[in-house]
Amino acid sequence: MSNHFLVETVRGTSSCSYLNSLDFTSCQNADFQEKPQVQYIFNLLKQQLPDPSSLKLEYPRRLPTYTSLLLCHALRTVFYPTNSLYPLISRFLLQRPALDISDVPMLYTMLYNSSDDDWKKERTWIIKFLADGMVGSEDWKILRRRHTWDLLASLFQSESDTGSAGLRAGILEVSSQ
Repeated sequence: MSNHFLVETVRGTSSCSYLNSLDFTSCQNADFQEKPQVQYIFNLLKQQLPDPSSLKLEYPRRLPTYTSLLLCHALRTVFYPTNSLYPLISRFLLQRPALDISDVPMLYTMLYNSSDDDWKKERTWIIKFLADGMVGSEDWKILRRRHTWDLLASLFQSESDTGSAGLRAGILEVSSQ
């Protein structure tokens, strides 16, 4: 089973909140080493999708981009466990019984983690993640609710002292979305 297929399946959930043709049990018959982790990620996703028969809405609610983007990254890192994000994303997903779709995943952990040598890489990743996930007004509301703009402004100012032009450019990319 191709990990690109799995990632595209999850990515499509930002376009609509349920897909009648999506069968979460399709990977149960497949035989691959990462199957338990993939099923766990799909179960997290399934918990967020409303039952199509219970909805009477004309247009279904869209799953927030940050949620589907995180799950896409989770699926990708499951198949490449040497990726430095694998332990971080896995720990984040396993610490919670369900995803909070009204939150920016891993925001504080990645912005302010100074416990290891990869802090700059993690900070760069979360800033790119914020830019990639900013596609609509719902995403804007999630960032505003978490005071992300204030955090980024503070980080932008502090990075001017250290001279990290790459991080500052990334922050400007998020704010220009």
